[in-house]
Amino acid sequence: MILVAKSHQGRLSKKLRKRASQSQSQRKSNSSTSLRGVIDVAISLGYNWPMVTLYIMSSLPFSGKSTISKKIAKILGIKRISFDEVWVDTPIIPGNNDVEKWQFISQKCEDLVIAELQNNQSVIYDNLGDKLNNRNKMHQLAQKNNADFKLIYINISKEESKLRRQNNLLLKDHHPVSDTDFNNSLNLFEIPTSSENPIIYNPGQDLINLL
Repeated sequence: MILVAKSHQGRLSKKLRKRASQSQSQRKSNSSTSLRGVIDVAISLGYNWPMVTLYIMSSLPFSGKSTISKKIAKILGIKRISFDEVWVDTPIIPGNNDVEKWQFISQKCEDLVIAELQNNQSVIYDNLGDKLNNRNKMHQLAQKNNADFKLIYINISKEESKLRRQNNLLLKDHHPVSDTDFNNSLNLFEIPTSSENPIIYNPGQDLINLL
């Protein structure tokens, strides 16, 4: 009899914990939706409410992009999502070739970005940002999630990029990049234009004043 009672009590306890967990998740969802509603109303009434913002990086390889994006995330107190780190942290990447694997990780990163924006949190996306169409895609993603969009371009020359890569071959403080991939990145990179309204960062510049 005692064993039966304890078994029933255990099942009841599990049900209560599950219900409490579902209730907590619902409260978080409602809270996020409610906050978004307040923000939208405040903006419609003309209040200067700080916008949730998606920051994306754009630069030639070996520009110090990861280091700069980490500093920006720390200054602004926001989450940083790195394509390279998501790739490394994903044990098994589906795909028959590098292109399919790249697409899988790109989508995974975009989903992480969307989750932050939908939770009313600004976020910085650390990726190469080398092509205009890729940058436009992220801009549209921000708009769909009622977020502002800021492009941060690290301004270094191709000569500087080559020099930094040579130094890396000696110091090995960056993951290895093949000659083919490196040269393709240099040749195919599309420098952000004034129409994209980029924040241009020159190495050594004060980030706080720039942001």
